[in-house]
Amino acid sequence: MGRVVSFDGTLQTLQPGEQGGPSAACMPGMQFLSGACTAANPTVLEDIQVQQFGFDQKVWFCNFKNNELTPVTVKATIFCLKPAT
Repeated sequence: MGRVVSFDGTLQTLQPGEQGGPSAACMPGMQFLSGACTAANPTVLEDIQVQQFGFDQKVWFCNFKNNELTPVTVKATIFCLKPAT
């Protein structure tokens, strides 16, 4: 098993025109490496905008705007380095 692991935050469903977003965090003792902001179902083409993303005090956050006429579910993923054993 590798030392780089990923964690998905709680899925968040945005209503049409709504802005908001999820976050994800590393487990205690792990080091933050990177993060990603995506639709929960990336195989479906959806009109969403990532308006802001970043790392803030051990949490990776994403801020989306849903431009669809229907609800869209989004997620944040964080990549972390486990301590050497």
